[in-house]
Amino acid sequence: MEKQIKILVVEHDLTDIELLLHHLKKSDLPHVTEVVENEEKYVAALEAFKPDIILSDFSLPGFNGLTAFEIKQQKAPYTPFIIVSGTIGDENAVDLIKNGITDYALKDKLYSLLPKIHRAMKEACELKKKKEAEKLLSKNQQLLAEAQSIAHLGNWEIDLQTKEAIWSDEAYRILGLVPGKKTPSTKLFLQFVHPDDLPEVEQAIVLAMKNFQSSVYTCRVIGSDNIEKHLQVQSKFALNEQGIPIRIFGTVHDITELKKAEREIRTLNTALEEKVKQRTSALLDSNQQLEAFSYSVSHDLRTPLRSIFGFAQIIKKKSREKLNESELELFDLIMKNTLRMQALIEDMLVFSRAGRSSLRKVPVNMKEVVSECIESACESITRKPEIKTGDLPEVLADKTLMEQVLMNLITNAIKYSSKNQTPLIQIGSREEGGEIIFYVKDNGAGFDMQYYNRLFQVFNRLHTLDEFEGTGIGLAIVKRIIDKHGGRVWAEGRVGEGATFYFTLPLEKVLSGEW
Repeated sequence: MEKQIKILVVEHDLTDIELLLHHLKKSDLPHVTEVVENEEKYVAALEAFKPDIILSDFSLPGFNGLTAFEIKQQKAPYTPFIIVSGTIGDENAVDLIKNGITDYALKDKLYSLLPKIHRAMKEACELKKKKEAEKLLSKNQQLLAEAQSIAHLGNWEIDLQTKEAIWSDEAYRILGLVPGKKTPSTKLFLQFVHPDDLPEVEQAIVLAMKNFQSSVYTCRVIGSDNIEKHLQVQSKFALNEQGIPIRIFGTVHDITELKKAEREIRTLNTALEEKVKQRTSALLDSNQQLEAFSYSVSHDLRTPLRSIFGFAQIIKKKSREKLNESELELFDLIMKNTLRMQALIEDMLVFSRAGRSSLRKVPVNMKEVVSECIESACESITRKPEIKTGDLPEVLADKTLMEQVLMNLITNAIKYSSKNQTPLIQIGSREEGGEIIFYVKDNGAGFDMQYYNRLFQVFNRLHTLDEFEGTGIGLAIVKRIIDKHGGRVWAEGRVGEGATFYFTLPLEKVLSGEW
């Protein structure tokens, strides 16, 4: 449905009102009208009726068309205003139009009114669009100026034909200038460039103008406020249809804070690298001393332990008839604890060597290594568990250290599943996430996951010696060896339901041989 035009008629003569409404009714113009005859009703209608166009008589008792127009200009400046009068002359009408009235029509020639209404409405619509566009442009220019101020980013352009230059307000401010106070030019900009950077900047400008190519360069400037700043300047050429440059435009960006931040980051990185270097050196030195101490102590302890065991064995054998049962048990306890101490020292030596020794990577057939470890681990036990092995690929690793890893995990699985009526151990691998994951799973005693963080620590045991023998070093050795290979170690378990131990080797490194 076509929109109805709201027409406000300002007229006091009833005959003229009827005549005017008659002409409007005969037209094809969809409209609705409201008639007012005095100033009070006119002002009220402007606010309540909000007309799209006003048709006003020029002469009204106590009120005239000129006053009506002035009121309209204050309350509805973009609404068309047409004088409809029988007394106004052409000379007065021309003066009124010069003062802003849209048009006029004579009452004895109302046939001309309709085209004038159409023209006035069209012009009003165009004017409204223009004002809205100007308002939007002004708003966008304001937003652009605010954004440039926040970003410390100015823009500029030069007409290559007229040599006229334009700078944005922020471009002026970056150089410490009041916007518009000086005529912008390349010469003016060069006056602020730092003397040490001036030759390079001039060369960049010459090359850009010679080759008509976009350019980006950084330089220092000393503004009129004597503050040194770092700028990044970019330029680009606009070409006409024939490909001839007609305009050069670009941006000037104040990157002083960025440069300051870069310097601070470099200083911090240098200091951090030095601290890391010092701490790494101190840590390596500490580890070397600790491992040397551990190795030395372990070696020095083995000789006296062998003596203690040997002497206790001799005394027990030669004095068996003189000692009672309780005293003989004490000698057995001495020898048992001596043997346990020897085993602990051996494990400490293995742990120390695992930390100090360098890797010797060779192709390792993990299936063969697992078979050898199973055979060795089952030699000294009477009730052998069921052991199932899955796919075990060849890897690049230190074979001796891999044997230690698998021997520790397999003997642990056999030990902790030994109290199960049907002990079962499963060994296999899978590829996942760029790694080969190996696992050793048993259905034995398991462990409580709340103590998981103690599992791979030296001398930490989750079971007592009365339950299962051991030194508490085996899993720590496993972790140290796998760490050296660039892999990971973890475990899952539940009390009474067994445990699964995992370790990984990087798949890509294994395939490419890059260790």
